[in-house]
Amino acid sequence: MVARDLRIAIGALAMLLILIGVWAAFRQCTRPTVRAPTSSLGLEQALDGRTAKPVVRSSSPPEVSDLLARPPADVAARNSRRAGFAWILRQLGATEMQLDRLADGDFAGLVTELKQKAQGGDADSINMLGEIALQNCRLGRDDQTLEEYGAAQIAEAQVLPPKDANWFATAMREDIAFYKRVNATCKQVIDQDEILSWVTARGTQGDGASLWLLFRAADNLTEMQQRLRDAAAAGFPQAQFELAGAIIAGQQGAAGTGSAKVSVGDLLRQSQDQLANSEQQLAICEYSGCNGV
Repeated sequence: MVARDLRIAIGALAMLLILIGVWAAFRQCTRPTVRAPTSSLGLEQALDGRTAKPVVRSSSPPEVSDLLARPPADVAARNSRRAGFAWILRQLGATEMQLDRLADGDFAGLVTELKQKAQGGDADSINMLGEIALQNCRLGRDDQTLEEYGAAQIAEAQVLPPKDANWFATAMREDIAFYKRVNATCKQVIDQDEILSWVTARGTQGDGASLWLLFRAADNLTEMQQRLRDAAAAGFPQAQFELAGAIIAGQQGAAGTGSAKVSVGDLLRQSQDQLANSEQQLAICEYSGCNGV
């Protein structure tokens, strides 16, 4: 009887150990895995885009990072501005450092430097100034319009939860303050007629980027189409992509005539290495069919 009870106790103990082992293995498998960032800069720089802070090592267990965490409002506004400048200024010759300076608020300082270089004939500076003069100075909203627009957006955002509404309002006010500084710089530093004369001189020399800027400054469709074709023929990727888009949309006269007539396929193939949009549109054309594809 004693031997039987002993066997039962040993069996129960063995079963308990097995259950403990299974439970520990389950916990190990279901525990969130924390992976180190793929670079030493870490997640903070990936969200921010600026120089990351030194990594502080801790003996405590690492916390699981939320990759969908929203950055601070001022960081989000800064990153949005950078993207807004980068998409075209990078094509016009801007460096990453120059884009950072713009996004960080050194608009007046950078424009002053560009103007000094442009006066010496630097092509990239001339074209960057041309874009700024057209987009930010000629087409930019004045201070009153900025204030009214911001107030309307912030008012509409009040339907959001308070934390989200406050985040949005902070980001909006950050942007309004930035573009007010842009307006001040346009008035103090930018002479649009002078800059357009520099761009025109570059365009006369066959500079594709300058020709694209002149296309944007044209005041009738025929002139716009001719300048866009000239810019595309000079090899400026954005002009090639936009001209292809005009032809696809059925804009009469966009493709030109005779020996100068261009096709969508040629334009997209010429620009696909520089522009992801061209590569994407070419893929669509290969599926659905476009002129020259």
